[in-house]
Amino acid sequence: MIVISLAPVVPSDVIPQIRFWEGVTVIDVAGRPNITTPADDAVRIVGKNIRLLVDGITDRTEVTLTGAAPVWAYLVAFHAVVHAFTRVYYNDGRNPTVLVAAHG
Repeated sequence: MIVISLAPVVPSDVIPQIRFWEGVTVIDVAGRPNITTPADDAVRIVGKNIRLLVDGITDRTEVTLTGAAPVWAYLVAFHAVVHAFTRVYYNDGRNPTVLVAAHG
């Protein structure tokens, strides 16, 4: 199963989800990531990024979206994965993983 974390990261963090936020300004504010790019611009940027991430995934059976992120980021990511994968799950990190879409 593919897991895509949508948690924003500051550029100094070296973890895979930085590609999702590439081109979006994320700064550290009191130890927490803060997105300073205007939401309209960020939606367009992460929309392009998630499509590129999905295009690079060959196993399109299952994907889990996870990580603390703005709701709009989940909506953009879900839109990109819902028809690319057979099953889409959500995990909030506190509760069991939930199946949110299945087809095929």
